[in-house]
Amino acid sequence: DNCPTPSLFSMRTSSPVLASSGQNQVWDFRNLAAISSSTFPSSYVLPNAVPASSIYPSCNLVLQSANPDSYLLNNGAGIHELFPNSGATTSSRMLVPFPFSFGMSYTETVNSSEVAGSDTFVTTWQSTLSAVGSGTLLLPFSTYSNVLCVKLNRLQTRTKHASALGNNLQNTSYYFYSPGLRHHILYTRQLFETGGSDFGPYTEFIS
Repeated sequence: DNCPTPSLFSMRTSSPVLASSGQNQVWDFRNLAAISSSTFPSSYVLPNAVPASSIYPSCNLVLQSANPDSYLLNNGAGIHELFPNSGATTSSRMLVPFPFSFGMSYTETVNSSEVAGSDTFVTTWQSTLSAVGSGTLLLPFSTYSNVLCVKLNRLQTRTKHASALGNNLQNTSYYFYSPGLRHHILYTRQLFETGGSDFGPYTEFIS
């Protein structure tokens, strides 16, 4: 609870803060500068408080924020992000597996299909979550110990009638989790594998 009023910190640069791996790491993000004085409040509510939860039958927790609500399934296996159960689209995606500690990894392939008129679209996410680091996180306003660094590798592909549609999107992200942080800090790099467009890297933090 020693976080200040929520603000968005971001650094977009060709040489971002390195997300080093291993135990007893010190990740130094003290040079992050605020780019927005706006607040981004968020809260967790039960599904019965959100009418749209009816199309997420497995949902037992909703994250409400400035972004579209996230519909979650929190169970003994982990926290899953749910897709709406509408038409042919019904699936979930793991956000954080339980238990998860340094050296552990989790891999999944998620297919989400959607029918639009006579067209069938399938989006596939091939994801691996790896707990690659542990140590201390230094932020502009505070220091956190007992931090776990989780690396996400995700390849997104899309097909229409089983034929490739668009470019494949490759995302490599590092998430830093701590009992003292309400939201993770993130370093990410995204690019179109087949298109050559690079969307990063950047570092951002929402307290």
